Amino acid sequence: QRLNPGASENELIEVAIRSLGLRDLGPFDPDERIIERRITGDGPLVGKTVRDFVDTLASDAPAPGGGSVASLCGAMAAGLAAMVGQLTTGKRGLEDQFEAMNHMAIEAQAHKDGFLNDVDADTAAFDRWMAARALPKATPEEKKARAQAIRAARKEAIDVPLRILERTAGTLQLVEVALGGNPNCLSDAGVGALTAAACAEGAWYNVYINLDGFRDEAAKTEYKRRADAALEASLAHAARISSTIRQSLKEAAS
Repeated sequence: QRLNPGASENELIEVAIRSLGLRDLGPFDPDERIIERRITGDGPLVGKTVRDFVDTLASDAPAPGGGSVASLCGAMAAGLAAMVGQLTTGKRGLEDQFEAMNHMAIEAQAHKDGFLNDVDADTAAFDRWMAARALPKATPEEKKARAQAIRAARKEAIDVPLRILERTAGTLQLVEVALGGNPNCLSDAGVGALTAAACAEGAWYNVYINLDGFRDEAAKTEYKRRADAALEASLAHAARISSTIRQSLKEAAS
């Protein structure tokens, strides 16, 4: 339909439903009728309304917390990049950007979905760590099993935010591509850079806080190296993008 192919899965499904006339004879709920949607639906946090998510965040529940919010920031950054692509393709005078925007938006949607999955993955890792700590430890066997469960849960609690942090570098590359899109969306791309920076910093915090008490010194050193490198690169990239946008907006408003 000559639209940007980097639309969300929900939008693509809706176009398919209308194009195939699947509602012509009666209701068609994609969450019920598409088997993949029934098997691999959104996690419990991502499935909440914005109000319910923030209310849960503001409660006395220890999770979701900063790690899930950091990943949500990444999802919003990728979503803003995809939006710029959607609002560029098809616009007269921007034809030379269509191909780049199409590719960028497709990749941005994939990043967005990865971050959304990790909103729930981060909280699930925390829940498993809490469950491991609650295991019995009355016998030597129970102590050994509990210690193994705690180590595995702690490792997952580090791996998830590190994955979020390292994905952010690619998201910022997409935001930079978005700078060449529809000039009316320049501020949107800028907010994408800001939320990506928040994602990176927040994910770094969650890597480091879970390294406290991590006894594998070789692995701990490697985790630190990867996290520090990813954070430094992401914050520097976000700062360059923000500086470019501020200068452009100042010149446009003068």
